[in-house]
Amino acid sequence: MSAIDPSLRYRRREQGLMLLLASPAVIVIVALVVLPVGWLMG
Repeated sequence: MSAIDPSLRYRRREQGLMLLLASPAVIVIVALVVLPVGWLMG
């Protein structure tokens, strides 16, 4: 039996890919929404 379950390894890889794919959307949301609101508050 291997030390790491293959399904766990694939699940971790899939989560990493989802984070990588979601990061541009998060950056755009921060740039277009959070920063201007922060400038208005400041």
